[in-house]
Amino acid sequence: TLKKTIGEDEFNRRYVRMQHTYFFDESIKDNWIQFEQKKNRITYIGRFAGIKHIEQIINLHKVCPNDFEFEIRGVDRSIGSASLPDLFYEIDKSKPNFKESIIGPSKETLPINSKWKKENGVADNDLMIDYPHGDKIMVFGPYDKPDGMKAIASSMFGIECYRLKDSDLYGDNIEYAMFEIIEQGTIPIFDAFTAKSVHMWKDGKQGKTMYDLELGVFLESDMSNASEVVSKLKELSSDKQKYDDLRLRCWQAYKDHSDPKSIINEFINTLENKRNNE
Repeated sequence: TLKKTIGEDEFNRRYVRMQHTYFFDESIKDNWIQFEQKKNRITYIGRFAGIKHIEQIINLHKVCPNDFEFEIRGVDRSIGSASLPDLFYEIDKSKPNFKESIIGPSKETLPINSKWKKENGVADNDLMIDYPHGDKIMVFGPYDKPDGMKAIASSMFGIECYRLKDSDLYGDNIEYAMFEIIEQGTIPIFDAFTAKSVHMWKDGKQGKTMYDLELGVFLESDMSNASEVVSKLKELSSDKQKYDDLRLRCWQAYKDHSDPKSIINEFINTLENKRNNE
């Protein structure tokens, strides 16, 4: 929009590239939960937003409801989340308005709140990490960050299907919630379009895409590779060596990609070059 408004030459004169920084703390890596203690679970942590495509979690659950436990943490009922089919309600989209479209509670999920915990003898402050989830997606509301990190660290897989409309909108950036999955020693399930659109950086140089480097498990937006994804998840969850190899490789690659020192140095160098060329 800026390029169209002020022209590409003026845009290039005024603006410079800067990537998101994220500091990977080595002390967290040293305390990763061991493969044997991980839950055979797929966990989402984060807010509700259209670009996060939470419907993909529901779609994946429908493919393999009994192969993995599923949970969503950080999503409460709102106008947006309530209208997403099968998240909180079963919805008939052919109806003229939202109220009439609600058929009943979702058959895919089990929302967890204080009332449910009291009725089922669970302490209100219990994160339910060790609680059997059954064959439904447990949906938890907002969390404190340490609790969210504990939950994602305990799971075999973390899912975040962040996806934008066009590949040139990413700027080779991903969301911080995606970094958190990797930081906590959990293998990520990311959107395939995002993985094909984001190139990895190291020491100020752009490399291959997340997809080409196989830095996670990638789900197509149309679910066309769902069976392959499930097979890959099963393979990883049954092989300690493969699991540990992938999470270590992801840690190093995403750490290099988001390294604050490299990014800030590159930013300063770009500013200096731009000033010297004016």
